[in-house]
Amino acid sequence: MSAVVNVEKFYERLNKIHAHFVKHNESTWNGAYCISIDKGSADDDNRYLKSTVIHHYLFGYELPDTILLLTKDGQCIVLAAKKKCEFLQPAVGEAPKNGSVRSLKLLTRNKGDENAENIEEMLKGARGESKG
Repeated sequence: MSAVVNVEKFYERLNKIHAHFVKHNESTWNGAYCISIDKGSADDDNRYLKSTVIHHYLFGYELPDTILLLTKDGQCIVLAAKKKCEFLQPAVGEAPKNGSVRSLKLLTRNKGDENAENIEEMLKGARGESKG
């Protein structure tokens, strides 16, 4: 993947989603600590799936086989293949000071342990135990 994420738009849009999540947490999100946006395999027959639309909104592209976890305290954790992590790498450490999203952490898929370590890291994030 030779393209790179538009960092400014990515954070602008991610902050909008996060701000809505925090503001309407009890009424709309049932008090959840985090939201997960999972995008499975590419599916040309279902271009209008919510996860596909959100990926286009955030990244400008669809990133199949990618999980994005956004926590109430502003951490964003992404689990993806190496090339997709390289695509998102320019956004790491670039969270705007005035935004509600405070960090982006990339986890590269690991077939060796079937992502056990990455899944544990995401579960820690979902429970509020991860320090982005």
